Amino acid sequence: MELGGNGLLWSLNYDRMITEKISIRVGYGFFQIKDFASDAKVSLVPIVVNYLLGSGNNKLEIGLGIRYAMVEGNGIFIDIPVPDSGSETSTTGVLGYRYHRDTGGFSFRLALAPVMNEREVLPMPGLSLGYSF
Repeated sequence: MELGGNGLLWSLNYDRMITEKISIRVGYGFFQIKDFASDAKVSLVPIVVNYLLGSGNNKLEIGLGIRYAMVEGNGIFIDIPVPDSGSETSTTGVLGYRYHRDTGGFSFRLALAPVMNEREVLPMPGLSLGYSF
């Protein structure tokens, strides 16, 4: 589970090591904005390929990917206009620290995960807690 990061508020993720240094992560996040000025449901699907630098349990993680957003409704979230119903794809990345053991068990990530589209760059800090097997 990730708080912040590529899923904006939160996301559940599956991260698979492809090689010793390359992983791919797919996630899903959902939130609803409902107040006097907004009424929108937002679903996010981040897909990120990461390169891990370092040895042992501690790694520097560098990643690049896309984030697919599906919106129903409209409004404003963190001073960003949420478009009318529809979908949007944006570029996202990861730069951070990853702790995980090759033998499995507790995993931890702390990262900066910027989301970039044609209008702006939104730097999103992220904290992930999980289990490796």
